[in-house]
Amino acid sequence: MSQFRQISDFARFSLGGYGRQASVILLLILIGSILESCSLLAMIPLLKLIGTNHGAAQSSIQLPWIGSISLGWLLTAMLCLMVFQALVSRRRLLLMTRTMQQAVDDIRMHLFTAIGYGRWSLVANMRGSDLNHALSNDVDRIQVAVFSLMSFGQNIIWLTLYGLLSTLISWQMTLFAMTVGAATLFGLYPVRRKIARHAQSMSNSLQERQYVAFEFITGMKIAKAFNSEPYYLQRLDRLLETLRVGTVEFARLTSNSTALFQLASGAAAALFVYVAYAVIALPLPQLMTMLLLFMRLAPRFNALQSTLQQLLLCLPGYENVARLLRIFTAEQNRTAGPERVQMPLLTRHVRFDRVSITHQGADTPTIANLDLELPAGKIIALIGPSGAGKSTIADMLMGLLDPSEGQILVDGVNLAQDDRQWRSQIAYMPQDVFLLHDSIATNLRIGKADASDEELWNALDAANARQFVGALPQGLDTVVGDRGSRLSGGERQRIALARALLRHPRLLILDEATSALDMDAQTKIETAIAGLRGHITILAIAHTASLVALADIIVHLDRGRVVQVRTNNAVKDEDAVAAE
Repeated sequence: MSQFRQISDFARFSLGGYGRQASVILLLILIGSILESCSLLAMIPLLKLIGTNHGAAQSSIQLPWIGSISLGWLLTAMLCLMVFQALVSRRRLLLMTRTMQQAVDDIRMHLFTAIGYGRWSLVANMRGSDLNHALSNDVDRIQVAVFSLMSFGQNIIWLTLYGLLSTLISWQMTLFAMTVGAATLFGLYPVRRKIARHAQSMSNSLQERQYVAFEFITGMKIAKAFNSEPYYLQRLDRLLETLRVGTVEFARLTSNSTALFQLASGAAAALFVYVAYAVIALPLPQLMTMLLLFMRLAPRFNALQSTLQQLLLCLPGYENVARLLRIFTAEQNRTAGPERVQMPLLTRHVRFDRVSITHQGADTPTIANLDLELPAGKIIALIGPSGAGKSTIADMLMGLLDPSEGQILVDGVNLAQDDRQWRSQIAYMPQDVFLLHDSIATNLRIGKADASDEELWNALDAANARQFVGALPQGLDTVVGDRGSRLSGGERQRIALARALLRHPRLLILDEATSALDMDAQTKIETAIAGLRGHITILAIAHTASLVALADIIVHLDRGRVVQVRTNNAVKDEDAVAAE
């Protein structure tokens, strides 16, 4: 793909929805250029006036369509032109900034929305640092690219107008100046091609730098436990060296092109003056004005080269963002059904009907031909060795993964019809609890954004967490620290359970929620779970015997298949005794 084809695609991508604003900006650039051109044209009569023998106060000159004008009026007109030009330039700069910022914010939100609503299977197969890099670094580079694109358009307009203006004075010298500038710009194409290749290499290094830093911060506790800090430091140092070399190489390429432009401009200026004076014999006022115009034209060609270089350096960021948008948008279009149905409330059962799924890159299915019924209102425990498919079943039940074969039915309705509506009826509690570095109240409201304080306390009560939260000096306003570091493991789990219950779910999924806790913390969580029996359906991926003992139904999995389904008689007997 040619460089200008890339730039054209980027222009449509970034400013496609801002045609009206772009048109106004171009109009303001044109008006500003005309005003500046008129100021330059006024140099011809000004130089003629200065060259007369009369005193400044009595000097005047005859102009076409205007008549006689004195030096004072001419200077006043030039000053007014400059004031108008300054006002137009101010307005243009503000509109450019507002338009650029809005366009970039829209791109960031578009990408954020696409990822947020994307299928979990897509997100799970990508590195989190790559998505974060796209949302931050790549979009920031798009902002620089948009500014460079606008500057490129501005320089094109100025070049065109200055060229037309200089043609009125001497078309021969205008042709000379334009030919020299265009030839120099074209001759530097190989430099821009090197910069484009170099930009992609730097983009990859920036992405890896983000990954190493993200990986280290996320796993810092493990890194310190194994004294593996040197491993990360060495990786980061190598990447920084690569980026440092790349930055210096970019500076070398750009400085070479700038130096070539300056040399070419200097030689062209000398030749320009010689040809204009000795060959064409332009009068001195026209010669001075043409020289001023030439000194305006040459930097514009140089600015075109500079903005193109900056644009090419930032284009890999745009290409990565556009690629992610295509991936997530295509997936949304693929999974969007022609009709949406009302998902029923879970009142009877969830049924896995001959469900199979094979993960990306795997040779054998994780779940194979699964036939399983989960009755509503019961506590169901999934047990089995690691890799048996328990978490995969939970992910499919949440609608995060689609079966390769078969279907999942909720009261007889296919879950695939509207998995988002279905997820509004469920709550999920993982083993590795996610907590924000914020207050307990804020972390709870992830489950229900508009929950009142009373609802928060009721959820904490149901999760057996009211007592310890109430004992905290700041109560609900207590900041839990990064990932809940200021709370114990059991306290974090109970906050997570309260957050899940705040949604008033029809189905609660527990993914090994108590396996990493001590006995006292397990007991508190399990007491809270037992209190939910008969009110909601609970699917628990369990390894601890005490949690399995709470279950009404125990499903034993191995290698993606159901080995055994049995009723927990101990629970039945306990219920029977309680009923008596």
